[in-house]
Amino acid sequence: MTEGVGISNQSHQSTHLSLTDQLSGRILAEESTLLPKRTSAPLSANEDEWVAWSEAVIPYVLPSAIRQSLLEFAGRGPIQLAVFDPAELAKHIPWEGLCHRDMIHGFLSIGSLRWVRQLDQIPAQSTPDACALVVWADPGSLDYPPLPNVSSEAERIAAGLREHGFHVDILPSATPHGLIKALSGRQYRLIHFSGHANELPSGAALALESGRPGSADMLYADKLAKHVSASLVVLAACNTKVFAHTLAKTGIPAVVAFQNATPDFSAVQFCAALYGGLVRCAPISEAVHEARGALARCGGEWFAPVLYVNGDADELTLRGSAAGVARPKPRLPTEDRPFLGRTSELLEISDRIRRPDSRLVTITGLGGMGKSRLALGLAQELAPEFSGGAHWIDCTAIHSEADLVGAMGAALDPNGQAYDEARLSDALAGNRALLVLDCFERLVDHADLLVRLLRSAPGFKLLVTSRRLLGVSGEYEYPLGPLVSSGRSPLQSAIDLFEQAATQAKSSFRVTRANRVQVRILVEALEAMPLAIILAAGRLRTMDLEQLTARVHQQRLQVLQRSGNDRHANMAQVVQGSFELLNPAEHTLMNECSVFHGGFDWEAAEAVLRGADNVLDGITALRENSLLSTFDTDSGLRFRILDTVREYVEGHCDPDVLAPVQLRHAEYFVRRASRLRDDWDQGHWQIANSALWTDAANFRAAVAFVGAQRNQELVRKFARSILRWYLEAGLRSDFDLLLSFAEPIALSDASNDPHLLIELRGLQGECMRREHRASEATGYWLDRAKRCEAIGEFDMAADSYTDIASLGLVLDEPETVNAMLARIEKIGSARISSHIRAAALVIQARASLRWGLQEEAVDAGRRAEDLIADLPAEPRALFIWMSLSIVYRSAGSFYRSEVIARRLIRQALELWHLQSVVRGLLELARTLEQEGKLADAAAAIVAGEMIPRHASPQARAEARKYREDFASRHGSSLIADAEACTVRRDWRSVATTLAAGDRLHPPTTP
Repeated sequence: MTEGVGISNQSHQSTHLSLTDQLSGRILAEESTLLPKRTSAPLSANEDEWVAWSEAVIPYVLPSAIRQSLLEFAGRGPIQLAVFDPAELAKHIPWEGLCHRDMIHGFLSIGSLRWVRQLDQIPAQSTPDACALVVWADPGSLDYPPLPNVSSEAERIAAGLREHGFHVDILPSATPHGLIKALSGRQYRLIHFSGHANELPSGAALALESGRPGSADMLYADKLAKHVSASLVVLAACNTKVFAHTLAKTGIPAVVAFQNATPDFSAVQFCAALYGGLVRCAPISEAVHEARGALARCGGEWFAPVLYVNGDADELTLRGSAAGVARPKPRLPTEDRPFLGRTSELLEISDRIRRPDSRLVTITGLGGMGKSRLALGLAQELAPEFSGGAHWIDCTAIHSEADLVGAMGAALDPNGQAYDEARLSDALAGNRALLVLDCFERLVDHADLLVRLLRSAPGFKLLVTSRRLLGVSGEYEYPLGPLVSSGRSPLQSAIDLFEQAATQAKSSFRVTRANRVQVRILVEALEAMPLAIILAAGRLRTMDLEQLTARVHQQRLQVLQRSGNDRHANMAQVVQGSFELLNPAEHTLMNECSVFHGGFDWEAAEAVLRGADNVLDGITALRENSLLSTFDTDSGLRFRILDTVREYVEGHCDPDVLAPVQLRHAEYFVRRASRLRDDWDQGHWQIANSALWTDAANFRAAVAFVGAQRNQELVRKFARSILRWYLEAGLRSDFDLLLSFAEPIALSDASNDPHLLIELRGLQGECMRREHRASEATGYWLDRAKRCEAIGEFDMAADSYTDIASLGLVLDEPETVNAMLARIEKIGSARISSHIRAAALVIQARASLRWGLQEEAVDAGRRAEDLIADLPAEPRALFIWMSLSIVYRSAGSFYRSEVIARRLIRQALELWHLQSVVRGLLELARTLEQEGKLADAAAAIVAGEMIPRHASPQARAEARKYREDFASRHGSSLIADAEACTVRRDWRSVATTLAAGDRLHPPTTP
C-alpha cells in the first residue's frame, strides 16, 4: 500500500483534514498537513527503515490535533475524517490504513471511523431516471484467475435494485468496446462493476474480456472516464483506488473502490451491505461504513474500501422511481420559516410511508427536536401522491377519543356533519389519504382507535408525531435526533437555522468567516436541537455572540426561553412536559439516569439504578418517552441522555437525593476499571482500550465525584486500576484529573502505603518521557527508585534505573546508560529478579550495538538469555525475548535470533498472549528472510495473518503489511505455497509447528 511514497525536503503540498462527530455534527479538529512529494523509490523491508519512515510520515499525514482528537473521541460514536486533497497525492497514500499503523506505534484503532476522500470538482449532473448498469467480466487468464460466482453476484445486485424501483441493465462478459457502447446508449444513475483490475505502469485499468478464452483486454481509466455520467460508481475489484480517483476527477459525485486485494466472498458481502444501506436512503458515507463492518466480519480488512466524493455527495442516496399525478391541494398549516436540513430523514421516512406494508409511521423525539416541522415537510412532499390529499390534525387541545374522531372527520370534511367512529371509518374506506396527527403524546391511551380505523378502512395512512411511542401493532417508529447530517459539514443545517433565526432577532446579523467558529461552538453547546437554536438566537437582541455562548455553557435553561405562552417559549417547560408523561417510578428512574455521562449500557443500568422495581421496564419506558435515546457501538447498544435534560434534572432534583446514586455509579465504575486492568494485564488490550474509550465520560464523572467527596478509598482504587491506561490511551486530561486527586493522598500517606506514590512516580516519569521532557522524567524515576530502595523494593528500584538507562540510550548519552547500569549492579543481583537483570542486559546489548561492539552485544544477550531461560512463562518475559531476537539478528547471529523467536512464540502461546504470538512469528520471518530461507519466512508471515481478528487487529495489520512487502520483493508464489500448507489447519497448530522448528507441508489428498 505504501509503494512509491517517500519523503522529500521540498515540493510539499497542503492537504486539509477535518474530523467530525457524526452524531452531534461537532467538528472535533481541523488541520492542514504538508504532504511529502511522491518519489519513485519503494520502501524496503528493513525494520528500522520502516519504523523511521512511519515516524516521519505520520506527523505529516495525521497532524497532532487530528491524532489527539482521534485518541480522545474514538469509541464514543461514529466520527468521520474527511481528506481534502487539492493535488493528486492522496491517491498514493493509504489513508484508511494509517490508524492501524498508529496503533502499531502506540496509537489507537478506530472502529467507528468513517473515511471520506474529498475532491474539489463540481459534481456532475446525472440522469434523474432510476437506471442502473451492472457490469461483470471474467477473463479467466493466468493473470486474472476465474471468478466462478461473478455472474450470480451481478444477478443478485440487479434483483435487489429492481425491488426498489430501479430499471437495471446487465452487461455480462464485458469487453471494452461493449462497455463503452452501453454507456453511450443510455445515462445511468448507478454503475456497478465486478471483476478484476490492475495498476499497470501505463495506468490503472479494468481487466475486461477480449472475446478469446483465457485472454484479458484492458480498459484504462482515462478512456472510460470520458463516457461515464452517473451519481455513483462502485468498483468491486481489487486495486481500483487509482482508477476510482481518475473517475472522481471528472465530477462523479461518489466513487467506491478497493485499494488492495480482497477475498471474493468478502467483496460480495461488502456490496450487499452497501446497497442495503443505500436503498434504505442511508447517506453514502454511512452505507460505506456499514459495509466496511460486513467486510471485516467475513475476513476482509475494514480499511480496504475507499470512498471518493465531490461536493455534497454524502447526501446521495439511491431511490427508485415513484410515479405521481397532480392531486388536490393539501389541507396543511403554513410555515413562514423555510425548511432546513433533514434531507436523509425526509428520504428515509417518505420511502417508508410509500411502502405498501407501512400504514402507521410515528416520528418520536424529545420536545424541540423538530418533529412537527419534519412532519409538515413530509406531508408537503407526499401530498401529490395521495388521491385523497394530506390532512393535518393538531392534537395539543384534544383530550378524548371522541374529540379525536371529530377532529379527524373535520380535517377530511371541514363543512360536513359531526363524525363518530363508524362514519369516520366509512369516510376513510377506499380514501387514499395521508392523515398527520401532530403532538399525539397525551393521546397514546387512545391509540387503539387508530388501529381499528386502519383495519376497517384500507387505503389511508397515518403519520404521527409524538414524544411517546404509541406501542400498537403495525407501528413503524422513526426516532428523531439533533439537526445534524453526515455530509462534509454535519452542522451546516444547524448553523443555517441559527442564522435564519438570528436575522429575525437582529437584522444585521450574518454568519461570516470571522464568527463562524464561534457560531459552531454555540450550536454544539446547544446539542443541535432546533428549538434550542431558535431560542438562543433570540437572545442576540441583548447580548453578543461570545456572551451568549458563555451563558449557554453556564445557565443553559435560563437562556433558552422567550416571552409568550406558546408551548415552545421555554426549553425547561418543554422538558418538563416530557417528565409530566412519566409515572412516579419512571420520574425517579430518569433522575437517577442523569448520573451517567456519555451513555451507558444495560449492565451499568442494572448496577446503578434503583428507581424502579424492574429496571428493564423502566428504561424501556424512558426510551419510549424519548427522554433516553439509543445508539449502537462496537460493544453493543447504549443509552444516552442529552445535557439539556441532565441540566433540568440537576435543577429540579435535590443533590442529597442524587448523591447515593452517584456513589453507586462510582463504585460500579471502580469495579469496571478493575476488570479493565485485568484485561490489560492479560494482554487483551484491544478489548480493554475500546471499553475505556466508550465509557471515558463516565470514568471522568466518577473520578470527579469521588475526588470532590474526598473518598480516598475509591480514589486509590481508580488510580491503581486505570491511571496508567489513561496515559496509554492518550487521555491526558483524564490522567491529570485523577493524578490531581491521587497524588495528595499518596503523599500524605506515603509512610503507611508507599506503593501508591511509587506507582504514581513511575507513571509521571513515563508521561514526561513521552513529552520529551527527559530531565523531569529522570527526576520522577530517580525519586521512585529512592523510595523503592527505602522500603526494600530493590526490584522496582532497578526497574526505574532501566527506564532511565533506556532513555539515555535514545538520547545517545552513554554516561547516563553506564551510570544507571552501575546502580543496578550496585544493588546486587541477589536482590533483583532475573527479569529485571535480563532487561538491564538487553539495554547493555543494545548500547553495545549502538557503539559498534557486536561481540559484546551478543555476550550481553546470551547472559540475559541464561537468566530467564529456565523460568516459567510470564508476560514481562515476552518483551525481553522479542528484544533479544532483534539484538541477535542485528548482530548477525541469525541462528540465535531464530531460536529466541521460536521460544517467544511458544511462551506467548502458553500465556495466550496473542499479540506477542504474532510479533514472534514476524520476528522469526524477518530473521529467516535475511538468512535466505524464504519459504520458511513466508510460512511464518502467513501464520501471523491467521490470528483471530478480534484478538489483535493491529498485529494482523502489521502481518498483512509485511506480507505485501515480502510479496513485492520475492513474488507472490511463496506466499501462495505457504497458504496451501495451512489449508484445513487452525492457526494455533500452525504457530505451534513453526515454534517447534518444523516445516509446514501441504495436506495429503485423500
